Amino acid sequence: MNPRNVFIIPIFLLFFSIPLFYKLGASSLTSFDEAWYAAISKNIINSGNLLNLKFNNQPFVDHPPAGFWLTAISQKIFGVDEFGSRAASAVIGLATLALIFRIGQKLSSPSVGLASAITLLSSPWFLSRARSGNLDIFLTFFFLTSFYLAILASENKKYLLPLSLSLILLFLTKTLVPFTILPALVILFWNSPIIKTKSFLISSAVFLLSLTVWFISQLLYYPNYIFKYFTIGLPKIEKQTSIWQNILLVKTYLHEGIGAFFKPAVLSLPLIIFLKNIPHSKQLIGALTFIVFFLAPFALSSRSQIWHLIPVFPFLIIISLTLLKSVLQIFFSSRLAATIIITLALIICLPQISRNWYSFIDIPAYISDEAILSRAASGYLQELYIDDRFLPAAVFYSGKTVNDLPTPDFSQYFSKSNDILLITHRWRLESLNPPPDRYRLLASDRDKVLLLIFSQSSN
Repeated sequence: MNPRNVFIIPIFLLFFSIPLFYKLGASSLTSFDEAWYAAISKNIINSGNLLNLKFNNQPFVDHPPAGFWLTAISQKIFGVDEFGSRAASAVIGLATLALIFRIGQKLSSPSVGLASAITLLSSPWFLSRARSGNLDIFLTFFFLTSFYLAILASENKKYLLPLSLSLILLFLTKTLVPFTILPALVILFWNSPIIKTKSFLISSAVFLLSLTVWFISQLLYYPNYIFKYFTIGLPKIEKQTSIWQNILLVKTYLHEGIGAFFKPAVLSLPLIIFLKNIPHSKQLIGALTFIVFFLAPFALSSRSQIWHLIPVFPFLIIISLTLLKSVLQIFFSSRLAATIIITLALIICLPQISRNWYSFIDIPAYISDEAILSRAASGYLQELYIDDRFLPAAVFYSGKTVNDLPTPDFSQYFSKSNDILLITHRWRLESLNPPPDRYRLLASDRDKVLLLIFSQSSN
């Protein structure tokens, strides 16, 4: 190892990790989807069942389990709390930054790798989701890992099995969307002698057999799994929709998601006319193919969300910076081109990193009333009811099976055959004004209260 790296590596690790981990556990988990996924991961620890996921004592089949495995491991290491439920995303986010550096280095140079990592770190939505207990960063990481390993495996068969394992984890992270990487893999392996080897057949068999076993296990667990798989996996594709308006929406989401680097990235794409003179053009075409196939379904849906597009960010960044660096080297020396690339990334991205810091990182801690009252309810044996839409937080913080069926008539809570716990709004209690002997106020926070409601037979 170069002696300079002994000092440089810790400095850069610190630079990239602080925005990911600072105050990571300071605020409560949000009900959709953080607390939801945290509760499912917590249940993996409690039950020991790695395949059949449950939430609130009901089967959960919206997503495969790989992301929940990672969160459960994080909870096991750091604790079943806010930090432990988010740390997996932050760790994988840091690994994604290291990976985009490595890909940029392989396809172009260390300067492109470094500029790519800085640019991705500055992305508001990448950074936000990397600090959140969701699945988006896991999906992005496995897309990027599979792409990188495919590049290596197309040149050396020893990477085929790692590629197979990466693809298994990718397909076990979300439904349907992982299929969008397959056209890119076809391009990367096109005319490669590796595909004629025994190792290629074995690794392909491992991949297909693993997914088949997984799929069968879910059909046995949840008979309607195929229907669920497609309805969750497709981005709510509609027959009557404006494709042009949907494309404009995707453009807006990409702009807001990447931030200040979006315009330079788009402006650099026309440099693709120089592609024949650029090293690793096949890999760049593969990356561009992934972007096209990943975004194509969103042209048929007006219900896409900005975080759905995060896996595209690193590919767009790598393509644009690699193209820009290659063209700069036509006019300047390699060293000067590297300096320009890194300087451009710093000028564009550092102000954005600063804005991100003050927008959603270094902010006052917030403990929600749902978290406070649900945690208070965990100390009682009675069944817990909630009177609002925060089921995931109630399940995670209380550790109970929670009843959230809507009850328009508030008096119905006072007609149960058993004593119950209820988290409700204070104004609903005051509007009914029940007799004081019918309930006990156990805790309150802001506009919500936790009640112990006595059954009529208890009076």
